[in-house]
Amino acid sequence: MVAIELPAPARITRVGLIPGYAKTDPTTGKNRFAENRRIREVRWHFDDGTVVGQRLQDQPTMQQVAVEATASRVVVEILATLPGDPDHDYTPISDISVVGSS
Repeated sequence: MVAIELPAPARITRVGLIPGYAKTDPTTGKNRFAENRRIREVRWHFDDGTVVGQRLQDQPTMQQVAVEATASRVVVEILATLPGDPDHDYTPISDISVVGSS
């Protein structure tokens, strides 16, 4: 789980993430995204009780989902991953996005 604490309650309209390590090695040109585990499915939890599921594409891009929540704490629960190389058995997140207004 990853928890995000906002400075004050906000009306949140979209959340999303990049489901892995979105990097190409500048020296070799090797795509590092496929080497590591990638996130397939998450559940977003908001402290107002709202819960939203999201299934992700196996692509190193920001993938967002619409929500209607008012919260100061957002938790991302990873439900499923896709495997990477056996020697890269961890699950990176390149970026997380929380969009809304205070």
